[in-house]
Amino acid sequence: SQILNGAIIAPSGWNQVGPSIYSLSLASSSAASSFKQVIVDGNRLDPARTPNIGYFTINQVISPTSFISSDTTSIFSAYGIGKTTIYFRTVNWRVDKRNVTGFDPTTNIVTFDSPLPAGYTLVAGQGFYLMNTKSFVDQAGEWFYDDVAKELFVWLRSSDSPASHIVELSVIWHGLSSTADPGTVIVENLEFKNFRDNAVQLKNTTSTVRGNIISNSLERGMSLTSKNIIVENNLIKDSYQGGINIWRADLVNTVDIKFNTLENNGSLGNQANPGQALNGITLNNSAAATITNNLIKNSGYAGIVAWGIVTDSLTISSNTVE
Repeated sequence: SQILNGAIIAPSGWNQVGPSIYSLSLASSSAASSFKQVIVDGNRLDPARTPNIGYFTINQVISPTSFISSDTTSIFSAYGIGKTTIYFRTVNWRVDKRNVTGFDPTTNIVTFDSPLPAGYTLVAGQGFYLMNTKSFVDQAGEWFYDDVAKELFVWLRSSDSPASHIVELSVIWHGLSSTADPGTVIVENLEFKNFRDNAVQLKNTTSTVRGNIISNSLERGMSLTSKNIIVENNLIKDSYQGGINIWRADLVNTVDIKFNTLENNGSLGNQANPGQALNGITLNNSAAATITNNLIKNSGYAGIVAWGIVTDSLTISSNTVE
């Protein structure tokens, strides 16, 4: 099948800056201000974060833009706030991103730039993690990008030099995208990989997406707001914000999702973009829909979610969710 790759090869010139950490200047690269993922030999590295797994905990909410957490005291005292970003797991299906603007070592109060959206306020006991600080690169399989110095830092899973590997940077938004009505669209027997947004994004069309392989999408494997939709016999894996997403009641009439395999979609992990849904399959409004005979493994929130209005009929049957 034809391969559509959203990444370009990183330039040469790696320098060792730590026992297993290497850096690369992107000052003269077209990727300097646009890349969103680092892929090494076909496998995505994780943007560095702390904690490396799981979440820190909010102990006390001070205001809509401030809180206290005993987990952050040593971190900010040691590294300062710099350009640290904070990711709140406000509910199980959503993560919200904000920029840290202050830390008071006397009171241990952390402040950030703006309140969370209505309905997703801070709550004591809520989880969060931190990103966008070089010092968070503290284990194999991580990367950090200094967007001021235009310098990329990586620690490969093999702990050796990236010069011995194929390193790619995701720079292209979509593998296939339509915003106007081109009529009927058939997407068949293609491979999409390493895109910095949704690999397949179709709007205002009658769409059939069949027999494709989709991997390493920063957001969703496919996002469809088409009029009538058939999605069948696709392999969709490792998309951070979800596998198959069908949106918008005013456009979607009928939906048939069948015989697809979806693996490791919506599992936020160390993700650099805020996101919501985080499901294998998400259906948001349609006239009639069938979701049948799909194999769904290791989704971040749920295997299948259907919400909103289904005005005619909804059939979900013979799916395997693990």
